Amino acid sequence: MNVNDMIESNNFLREKLNPDNKKYYENLLMYVRLSSWHHTDQAIETYL
Repeated sequence: MNVNDMIESNNFLREKLNPDNKKYYENLLMYVRLSSWHHTDQAIETYL
């Protein structure tokens, strides 16, 4: 699976979260993406 497919899949699943879980996930997403600047996009999306 390539990075774009993983992002698309994560976005699809994110829309299915309830509002509280979606907010938590989006905060986690922002934290992981900003704190993982030295990782590849694929590694970051795999973590998520």
